[in-house]
Amino acid sequence: MISDAEAEILDNTNAPAVNILENLFIIYCVLYLMCFY
Repeated sequence: MISDAEAEILDNTNAPAVNILENLFIIYCVLYLMCFY
């Protein structure tokens, strides 16, 4: 799951604001999971 999120972030580096917000949400989820475990 984390690898897919990183792939999406790399694919949307030059993306509109909506995709940037989605990437920030994905990063937040990944950091939350890393801190939770």
